[in-house]
Formats: sequence, C-alpha cells, structure tokens
Amino acid sequence: MSKTMTIQNLQDRIKKYDAEYYFPSESETFRLRHALGHLNKTLGLIATYLDDIDHGREPTKEEMTDKVIPDLMQYSLRLANMFDLDLEKQFIRRQDLIEASKKK
Repeated sequence: MSKTMTIQNLQDRIKKYDAEYYFPSESETFRLRHALGHLNKTLGLIATYLDDIDHGREPTKEEMTDKVIPDLMQYSLRLANMFDLDLEKQFIRRQDLIEASKKK
C-alpha cells in the first residue's frame, strides 16, 4: 500500500522505530557511529556501481533504487532526529543558500 508522507511524518516514523529497535539502550555516540558505518557501507555500494560502469560492466539500477537511495534517506532522517533537526526546514534553508550562491 502506497501512502504519501511528509518529511516530518517520516522523521516521526524513524524516531518510533529507533526508540524500540535501534540500540535504545546504547549511547547517542554509539548510535551515531553505527549510523556512520552503515552510511559508509551504502556509499561503498555507490562506488561499486560506478566502478562497474568504469570497467565496462552494466550494473542494474535495482540495488540503487531498491536499497541505496532509500537507505540514504533513512539515515538522513535518523541523523536529523539525533540532532533534533527539522529536516524539511533545514533542507529548504540549505537549498536556498545553494541556489543563491549560483546566482552571484
């Protein structure tokens, strides 16, 4: 079932999941380090995808679309929660700054 959710809804969903399953008895530093490890693994999948292309292989996009991109979003939401950040507002703020820098 497909359901449209706001970024805040997604942050709330990850927060609820994390409270129960994402090392709830561990320190915030541990959880942040663990998230970093998974982000590094995910970035490695992107590097492998690009390396395959560089070497003339034709990787499928499924791992990127089914795992990598959703995982990047999941960890963005998780990190935003760890830092008590309203991700939607911060994203808009950051994008506005990037766009303004291009107009100079």
